Amino acid sequence: MMGYLEGLFRALRPAFTREATFAWFVVAFAGVVTRQEVYGVSSIVRALSLAPAYYPALLHFFHSTAWTAESLYRQWEAWLIGQPSVEQVAGRIVLLGDHTKQPKDGRRMPGVTTLHQDSETSSKPSFFRGHHWGCLSLLAQAHGKRFALPLWAEIHPDDSQDARATRVAPYAHDRGRPAHHRCRCPTRSAPTAGCCGAGRARCPQPSGDSDPAPR
Repeated sequence: MMGYLEGLFRALRPAFTREATFAWFVVAFAGVVTRQEVYGVSSIVRALSLAPAYYPALLHFFHSTAWTAESLYRQWEAWLIGQPSVEQVAGRIVLLGDHTKQPKDGRRMPGVTTLHQDSETSSKPSFFRGHHWGCLSLLAQAHGKRFALPLWAEIHPDDSQDARATRVAPYAHDRGRPAHHRCRCPTRSAPTAGCCGAGRARCPQPSGDSDPAPR
């Protein structure tokens, strides 16, 4: 197990421009996977029995400019796709996409919108406040069983004009392309219909193929 984790951390290391920031990432990772409660940074401190003086340092890590979620995701994606347990069909990886709604009680929490309740249970309210997530996973297989490996998740912005399924589909399309054909536009966190497709001229590094992104 330690050798496996060491390989994972080695693959994620290029996402950090400073060694100290990467060291705090390892600490945060260990705290997240071992904590028994979900109370933010304080739960990480309690899980690892850290001194209270390290609490501000952990807070600074999450606001550090030495790493970005996008760069960390790219390293995670490259490492995950290379795992032998990832299942392929005709030489292509299999992606699983879905949406989920997560209720939130915070009044000033970013990204919280009013969502419609899809459950058929009459005791639940018709509308609630929360986050609407779009998620993609990789299909994997081990010991005769198939399971999903989390690859990407994003909160759908409420002010977007695109349907939620439309926003997930271009991203899944880009993940299924060869690496040299993927959109590398630095202005977008994920490919959309306006990047390297309908709006190819806006991308300084367009993808290698000419087919438009799915709509």
